[in-house]
Amino acid sequence: MKVLSIHNTIPEYRVAFFRELSKLVDLEIMMTEHELAFDIYSLNVKFPKDLSVVYMVNKGKMINKLLMSKKYDLVVLPPIDNFYQMQYAFRVLAVCYKRKMKTVYWTEKWEQERRLQPVKKRLKNWLPSKAIRYFAHRVDRCVAAGRKLKLYYIELGIPAEKISVAVDSSTSIPCPSVADIRSQYRIPDGGKVILFLGRLVKRKGCEILMEAFRQIVSECGDTYLLICGDGEEKERLATIAAGNERIVFVGKVEQDKRAAYYRQSDVFVLPSFSFGGVIEAWGLTVNEALEQGTPVVTTSAVGAAYDLADGKCCLMVEENDAHALANGILSVLSKGGMAKECMKHYEAYSVRNMAECFYDTFSIVLNMKGCMR
Repeated sequence: MKVLSIHNTIPEYRVAFFRELSKLVDLEIMMTEHELAFDIYSLNVKFPKDLSVVYMVNKGKMINKLLMSKKYDLVVLPPIDNFYQMQYAFRVLAVCYKRKMKTVYWTEKWEQERRLQPVKKRLKNWLPSKAIRYFAHRVDRCVAAGRKLKLYYIELGIPAEKISVAVDSSTSIPCPSVADIRSQYRIPDGGKVILFLGRLVKRKGCEILMEAFRQIVSECGDTYLLICGDGEEKERLATIAAGNERIVFVGKVEQDKRAAYYRQSDVFVLPSFSFGGVIEAWGLTVNEALEQGTPVVTTSAVGAAYDLADGKCCLMVEENDAHALANGILSVLSKGGMAKECMKHYEAYSVRNMAECFYDTFSIVLNMKGCMR
């Protein structure tokens, strides 16, 4: 099965997924704007030698040349993130029709209810949603990155039977030899550690988390909050937390050290809320925390919550509600000892599982027998 998957860019967290998928199919990856990975995440992504990656250097002409010179069984269209991606997708679809190659459209996008979106966001979403509807109707099958994203397709008028779900996932880089985080930040034995890890921007909800933390400390005294990451909100958040020695701003944590922070914390919290109509389409840190055996509390503005929240290893609470967030965190802290259950829960939503779901989708499209699942 020879597959071409076209993307604007591939951030570092996607490399593990593509490695897994390449074990199942003959995979080639094309990137139309590979420099975006650095612009957005400040990372120079290094691809393993076992991945076949093509960089577009001559825009549309290169897509034509690649698709006309090689025969793929199936092509995954680029996501509709901007006008240029729309142009690429039109070109790809036209060539695939001409050469009778099967097509799949994969999105990680969903939107807050239209009535709740500000007018500016509604207008901004209008053209991409029209384009996604156009392509989703014309490809052989759609892949949604979770339950919320499947509903998004259905709201666009795509029949449910034409949609596969491959739950989004990520994995942390192993870091077996690490410093003792608790000693580093002077957290006493028996102290409970609440972890946030992500960009410090308004919609991530760290201010709400700090408000919830005040309630947590009053009910569960020996508790500490580690806020890991950098961003435009860092200075303002640090000012709000000034004088509270139980709140530690760690700064940016490198990829090869993140697993240690997850593993040595008692609960990971992703308190995102819809801000300006923007939600947390997935929230891969939820997967990563569970993988390391750390329970999670997240909100209804996070796509991952609708698939991974099981009421035990992962709790979903109402967005933008400090009291509900505090109660959720306190509930998790009162239990403890859930590492094995969390790791087992992750396995059902692992990177390997995601790759197998894609293989199954490709098999359905190509009418192949012997699907893996």
